[in-house]
Amino acid sequence: KEMGLLISEQAQDPFRDMVNMRRLFRPTPKSQVKERRLELAQERAAKAKKEKAEAAERAARGEKEQEKVKRPVEAWPSELVFFIRVTGLLKGLCSSFDIEFPYLQVMAETALTTVRESFPEEVRATAPLYPGVGGADSALQTKLEAVVLEMRAAGRVEGLQCTVMKGGEVVADISAGTLSESDPRPVRPSTLFNVFSVTKAFLAAAVHILVERGQVALDDPVAKFWDGFAQEGKEEITVRQLLSHEAGLAQAMPRDGLDPMLDFDAMVRFVAGAKPQEEKVGAFEYHAISYCWLVGGLIQGATGQSLADFVRAEVLSPLGIEDDAHL
Repeated sequence: KEMGLLISEQAQDPFRDMVNMRRLFRPTPKSQVKERRLELAQERAAKAKKEKAEAAERAARGEKEQEKVKRPVEAWPSELVFFIRVTGLLKGLCSSFDIEFPYLQVMAETALTTVRESFPEEVRATAPLYPGVGGADSALQTKLEAVVLEMRAAGRVEGLQCTVMKGGEVVADISAGTLSESDPRPVRPSTLFNVFSVTKAFLAAAVHILVERGQVALDDPVAKFWDGFAQEGKEEITVRQLLSHEAGLAQAMPRDGLDPMLDFDAMVRFVAGAKPQEEKVGAFEYHAISYCWLVGGLIQGATGQSLADFVRAEVLSPLGIEDDAHL
């Protein structure tokens, strides 16, 4: 909206838009055109089938058919039109030369510089450590600051917060760096961060509780506890491999948008029926998204409880944080 791109309220769908954006900026070498066209045709067929089924369900409930929005985009900013034309030209060149050229990465370098320079000088970080932050243990504070400065110098971290508590007292506290590579403002004690995958520790801990109790062994096949997992060549994948991101299912994601990912039980069934990448089984590849569904299926198969119920009862409640954590 700030750019001048106005989308009709009836046509707004962030999940669909994300899928379309990925397709828009994906180069297609001419040697892969037939394959991509087939892929797109399959996606359209699946979408049409889904829409037909949904329409039948609405008709059965006596609901009126939804009218299609005739003009989903009410206004296009000239800058966006120019950008789309440029990317279209680059996509065409990539296709003609039959190459997978990362033209977006090339464009991103200039975009990054432009965004950084848009911040006034007075709001930018002037030092790697935010001043006035510290704890009761000066020796630990000094050591922590030295480690953070070393990490910053090595380019291993953009911005961070770290607080160390002992007996309810803050013994060391630090805020350092900038908000992001594109945002040069300083990280403050009040800065909020998305924590993302730190919750995987809770999931792994839940499985280790079962291992500790003797209900599950790390070298047991996952299919021993989860019957639906024993398909598409996954029969021998072990609990250890699943926990260690070696199950070959890092790319086990739905191809028809993001909506299916919001249904946890459906995604557990999805990964159960997914075919692993054979060359990745036994080799580390970070399961960024599929990890929760895989662990969820294993725990439900081994205990009869849902992942949410088991983690709440066995991990969060004993710590007294069952109402303070959201996984």
